[in-house]
Amino acid sequence: MLEACLKQCADGDILCLPQGIHPGGLLIQRNLHLLSAGAVLLSGRDDDTTLVVSGPVQVTLSGLTLRGGSAPSGAALLVTGGATLTLDACRIEGHSATHYGGGAFYVDDGTLILNRCVITGNSAKFFGGGGLVEGTGRLEAHATLWVGNRAPSGAALAAIDGAHIELNHCTLCAPPADHGFLVWGQSTRTRAPHIALRNTILDPPATMRAVGWETQLPRPHLSVHTSLIAACPSPPWPPDTAVNTRYERPRYCGDDPARGLSPSSPGRGMVTAPATADAPLDLAEQPICGPGLDPGAVVRSLS
Repeated sequence: MLEACLKQCADGDILCLPQGIHPGGLLIQRNLHLLSAGAVLLSGRDDDTTLVVSGPVQVTLSGLTLRGGSAPSGAALLVTGGATLTLDACRIEGHSATHYGGGAFYVDDGTLILNRCVITGNSAKFFGGGGLVEGTGRLEAHATLWVGNRAPSGAALAAIDGAHIELNHCTLCAPPADHGFLVWGQSTRTRAPHIALRNTILDPPATMRAVGWETQLPRPHLSVHTSLIAACPSPPWPPDTAVNTRYERPRYCGDDPARGLSPSSPGRGMVTAPATADAPLDLAEQPICGPGLDPGAVVRSLS
């Protein structure tokens, strides 16, 4: 059904998806906006990325859930070829990168923008259970929750080579008793990743470090601005000799954001993402096709 709808679309179209389960293994190589008309699920498959966005295009997904499936890398999403993919009020869950990294997504040459999303229950063999950004890839996330994702290097996120990651008002958690690193950075001989945390909570279990690096020259860059580091071993960062660091008002407390911050917590009001994956603000369940947008209809862009 969805594949047939996509074939009807011209460049710049808006497609309102009918409620239900739609098979993954999709490729988008044109400018599109996919909207949900109720609970819309893109179902993953074994050994195939659920959605690939490729080429110099701009694609937006609004109110969709991507669930299940596996691939060597980028099991749910692959963003490549200079594409820009925006997810608004979406959910990515239960994907596995079986050979390399990026259980939830893999961005190697393009930009992924996450607004009010939930990334949960994804895994990777090596890097970035909740997402891997590599090469010249970029990730910009706002009010997004990572919880219950697993990987040895970067349970929530990993940045390799010249990748850029910017998180604002996000929360990153990991399963209890997991080891390794919540966020992972790795430089190469020619480029280094940049990671910026603003108004963000990192909440690794006591057995896990908040951030880890494998460094060569040039050194990776880590910026922390008014963010909260909760219930993690000290120090949560790599040594300053290994990373170019800039700290502005990082805060530390024993609160567990997954169970809600206490009224007196310094993180209260800092993060706007939902607090848990068990009972999130399930934006993907709400119809967001506006008046005049019928399920399955292709709506021409006015621009």
